[in-house]
Amino acid sequence: HVDIDVQEEDLARWITFYVDHGGDLSKLTVSSDASKTGPQTLFEQIRNCARGHRLPLSQVLALVTRNTAEVLKLTKKGRLEPGAHGDILMLDRGEFRIVHVLAQGKHIVDDGHLVAPETFLEGSNREIALIGEG
Repeated sequence: HVDIDVQEEDLARWITFYVDHGGDLSKLTVSSDASKTGPQTLFEQIRNCARGHRLPLSQVLALVTRNTAEVLKLTKKGRLEPGAHGDILMLDRGEFRIVHVLAQGKHIVDDGHLVAPETFLEGSNREIALIGEG
């Protein structure tokens, strides 16, 4: 497997290089260096690749869904089928913006707005400041 990090914000370039050199797309994953960039950078890079139409949307999305789940051996993630968690990301077709997110049966984002509070900090002494909430 090969992973491309989006920190340099040149994902389309490296996917093109990988494909042009015979890389197997089922063995490619895309991630972000969480200590340097946030999830928005990853999403924007995927959006840019999808809008470029070099690869079908299903292949671009597999880089951050199915392929990643397979590498990490997350057997209930990365696909929509009976027995899987059924995490769903719904995007606006024209703008490619996040409209709805459902994860493990819970509505996380509704009509573009976060509706579920973060729980990863429960029991933690960390302090987090979010910019852009409102």
